[in-house]
Formats: sequence, structure tokens, C-alpha cells
Amino acid sequence: MNADETSSPSARPVRHHLVVVREPYLRDILAGRKSVECRLSSRARPDFAAAAAGDWLWLKRPSGPVCGAARVSAARLVSPAGPDEVRRVAERYAGQIRADRSFWAGTDWVRTIGLFTLEEVLALSRLWVSKFDRRAWVVLPSAPRPHSDRQRNAEPRPLGSGFP
Repeated sequence: MNADETSSPSARPVRHHLVVVREPYLRDILAGRKSVECRLSSRARPDFAAAAAGDWLWLKRPSGPVCGAARVSAARLVSPAGPDEVRRVAERYAGQIRADRSFWAGTDWVRTIGLFTLEEVLALSRLWVSKFDRRAWVVLPSAPRPHSDRQRNAEPRPLGSGFP
């Protein structure tokens, strides 16, 4: 593959990422059927490029609450040389990504592919995190903290010393 990077655990602090995931992909992650989250971008350094092994992904429905979390066990960025290389990535990871053909259709615009192997997948009940923009991937300043629906638009607050 061309100009790809693979992350490994390092001494840097664990980061928390709010990730918007549509159905059926979210359901497949929570059920353990989808083990790799794949992101495509037209940018050379998209927001998801900040994710590394050991980080937590907080999985959120579009316009809904966070309903799952997963730790990244491996992160890989691929800069494909063209549509043929995108197709090779799609074929290689098809069983783990579980994306339908429409996900890979017309990918001549892709400059970066992010592949995130997931472990320690957890289903959560309604965890609201403030997010007012359309970005599907946001690096959070800290782990989200449960709070009441009345406070649902409050800034995420760090958890104590416990999970995660």
C-alpha cells in the first residue's frame, strides 16, 4: 500500500473520539459482527487521523445519544494511489468492515482511508454528548460522562480514575 501508517501503543495519553455511526454498522459493531471501522476522506489528514491504538471511540447514532464504546487495538491510515487500491482495501477487509457495495461506489475522490480495529466493545445506555456540527468524527477533550437529560447539552466532563 502507498504511504500508509500503522499506530501502536505509545506513551501518549489516551484520546477519546466521538464517532457518528449509521445503521446497520452500529448494530453490527455492538453485536461483534463488525471488527473494523473504516472511514474514507477526501482530505490528506482528516480528523480520524488522530486516532491510535489504545484510544476510545464513543459510538453515536446520527442526531442521537452515544450508545456504545470501543477501544482501538490497531489504527491504520492508507493513502491510496487510486480507485484500484481502494478496491484492494475493500476486498482485503470486506469481512471485518461489513460494508455494502454502495459504501465503496465512486471512490475516486478518496485520499485517505482510516482502518480501526475494535476491541472491548461495550453497549451503553443513552449517553448524551454536546455536538452541534455535522462532523462525523470529533476528538473530545476528555471521556464523556453520564448526566441527566436536563443537562444533555453540557460540555463532556472527565470521568474519575475509573473506566475508561
